[in-house]
Amino acid sequence: LLSNRTYYLYLYEINGEDTTFAGRYELPFNDEDIDVEIYLSQDCKTITAIGGNHGRPTYLTKVVSLDVSDPSAITLKSEIIIKGECVSSRLTNGNFLVTTSFKVGANPDFDQNVDYLPCYDEGDGVKFISPKDIVISENGSDTTFVSHYVLDEVSLEVKDSAAVLSASDGMYVSEKNIYSVENFKKKDK
Repeated sequence: LLSNRTYYLYLYEINGEDTTFAGRYELPFNDEDIDVEIYLSQDCKTITAIGGNHGRPTYLTKVVSLDVSDPSAITLKSEIIIKGECVSSRLTNGNFLVTTSFKVGANPDFDQNVDYLPCYDEGDGVKFISPKDIVISENGSDTTFVSHYVLDEVSLEVKDSAAVLSASDGMYVSEKNIYSVENFKKKDK
């Protein structure tokens, strides 16, 4: 919910006509164009929110895990920040599959890797996707990275990551594959 460009998670105890407000938590998102996806753990004690700003000043996605076992005292369990706008997320087999996208843009500062390489921060400093895990599309001519992360559901630790350098017009993420649709102009002969 939006309140003065601050996002709050509201919890209610549902009990028919006796439904009551149980708690509120200010989410660490602050952009008016944010989309937030929310996941509830099977034991109903953890909520994970995935969202982020869309280009102001850079594309970033935040994934936050909240302990909601006591709705009147919600606490932050863990958080990770990922470069790029969240394109897709899914929870499967104890892992979050998070896909982000960002365009390198004109005149990046090549002394600052965070300006042009896929990266994330689990709270202990920026880490980059390994060059061996970056694929360059054979027909790609764009400077857009589509990055895929496998996060542990409980700790949000990055278990795996990969990126494709190419524009994507559509995508589907399954447990084991990323299907990407790319649009190319045919060259006249």
